[in-house]
Amino acid sequence: MQFSYDLAVYLEVHPSAQGVWATLYFPNLSDRPAALLKWIACFEGPIQNNVFIIDSELGSVPYTGRMTKRRPPTSKDFVIVAPGGKLSYRVNLATAYGFPPGKHHYRVRYFAFNPGLNDPKIHQLQSNEVEFDASM
Repeated sequence: MQFSYDLAVYLEVHPSAQGVWATLYFPNLSDRPAALLKWIACFEGPIQNNVFIIDSELGSVPYTGRMTKRRPPTSKDFVIVAPGGKLSYRVNLATAYGFPPGKHHYRVRYFAFNPGLNDPKIHQLQSNEVEFDASM
């Protein structure tokens, strides 16, 4: 099967008393199915890779989540996005990033590399940048 890699990624962020919730939207902008690697899309629940770039007036917010060493992905490690379809996932950034205490202004964006399924190329995914204020 021939896959498209015309995936976009859009980010929304909603801070709350329970954390900093990010919703990722992955629309397939093509007329062919697109393959998205599950672990970079936060498909399996908690954040398992450093795929967000978060900055505040104090500097970069460090990734504190787990770094998992993985084997090369197989077809079971991808989720297929139908032509014109869209997937979305919601994660709590505060569970994987070391936000400093107190109220701060933040800028965040999603950035990851999506390996091709049956394709040797690596495809870059980068979201819009979102700014927000939050107290930790």
